[in-house]
Amino acid sequence: MPSAPPIDRLEQVTHARRVDIMSLDYCKYVSELYKADGMSLTAWANFTEHYPRRLDVIEKAAVAAGTTTDTAWAKPLAQPQVLAQAFLEYALPASVIGKLSLRKVPFNTPVAVQSAAATYKWVGENNPKPVTKLQFTSTIVPPGKALGILVVTKELLRLSVPSAVSELRRALADGLRAFLDGAFLDPAIVAVAGVSPGSVTNGITGIVAGTDPKKDLTKLVKNFTAAHKTAEGAALVLSEANATAITMTSPGVLTHLRDEAGLTIVLSAAAGSNIVMLAPRDILLADAGDLELAMSKDATLAMDDAPTTPDATTVYLSLWQNNLIGLRAEQTVSWQRTSSAAVAYLSGADYTV
Repeated sequence: MPSAPPIDRLEQVTHARRVDIMSLDYCKYVSELYKADGMSLTAWANFTEHYPRRLDVIEKAAVAAGTTTDTAWAKPLAQPQVLAQAFLEYALPASVIGKLSLRKVPFNTPVAVQSAAATYKWVGENNPKPVTKLQFTSTIVPPGKALGILVVTKELLRLSVPSAVSELRRALADGLRAFLDGAFLDPAIVAVAGVSPGSVTNGITGIVAGTDPKKDLTKLVKNFTAAHKTAEGAALVLSEANATAITMTSPGVLTHLRDEAGLTIVLSAAAGSNIVMLAPRDILLADAGDLELAMSKDATLAMDDAPTTPDATTVYLSLWQNNLIGLRAEQTVSWQRTSSAAVAYLSGADYTV
């Protein structure tokens, strides 16, 4: 792993290298959080002591004096948001929402959405020219908190070998990406008011796939174009397994869609047996750019990614008994499609070589 540049060169490295350095530093902070038994202020103090060369990057704002009424005092020290943002900048480009050029908007702010296009007519010489108009509606994207609990070993958090920090970063990034991709693509994910957004495919009737990927994709593009009026700027999201099978059984199909039709091809395991076609500019994305982290050594977890009311079949895992650590990561992010015409998908696509 390349060594970090000295303090006087941090401002000179490329942006990509800077994100790489700071995202790794975020994982080092996570290790300090473990050593400090989850006490964020102590962890931050230890981090700044062990890695002093990072202070010019992290401590950008002055810290006000503490008062008895200021409940947020010391938060700039306890929550290294600059490092967290760098970690998100490292992790999110690998996710579906990071790969697509979605329309970014603020939370809880009215956003104008075009609901009807202008009409145009031919006009003869000396005839009056008609007046046309655009039609708009307004929508807002409420905040949602994406939360995941990742269980790792104590040995990983101790960062006892140089490669451990990279492995920890990979584990954190993969967990966040998998959660967001699933929430974004899974048709079964329904919006919960005040809690979470629905997937962009929720409420859309899927086109049942057959056995011929060329025919299926032709039908998907045709249906999408008929509803959306154009496929310009559209993206196709599918799993690596389906992409490989299509390439093997129908050579040139995906290449044609990418190079001739101009579609952006995005691979994500979260697509599963669905192949999703969408218009990124018609998907609104609100992202606070923050990441809150908490951890526990002593919790007992129900090892289920869709927990319900505990019963006799619930399987529990003691972190303390198994020398494990639970990391709970929370990110404030949400999305919303502007219309049902913005998304179409094939369901049950399971092509084999």
